[in-house]
Amino acid sequence: MTVVAFMVGIALATVNGWLLLRILEGKTSVLFIVERWALGFVSGLGITMVLTFFVHLLGLIALDRMGFLIMQCACLLVFGLIAWRGGQISRLHNPDAPKSPSLPRWALILVTLLT
Repeated sequence: MTVVAFMVGIALATVNGWLLLRILEGKTSVLFIVERWALGFVSGLGITMVLTFFVHLLGLIALDRMGFLIMQCACLLVFGLIAWRGGQISRLHNPDAPKSPSLPRWALILVTLLT
């Protein structure tokens, strides 16, 4: 059960970071898809953690599992609505977006094993 909660928490934070990056990129795609997901992972964890602690200091949520889940879902809703309103979500399959370079087979196996 702990592993499932961990995976859900990481996935929510990553999607929040991805949406935030799409909002910041605006109408022009700058990052490769893999770069956006990796940076979304790091920035999503950082931004949602800062926002969670700030909201906790205001006394609106507790620092427990439900408080973190409420904050993650609230960030997902806000970032999702902003990105949808700005048109970033409707252009997910933009043909003009830069394509991620493909890895050789040996590098893909190595990354898979290391992961």
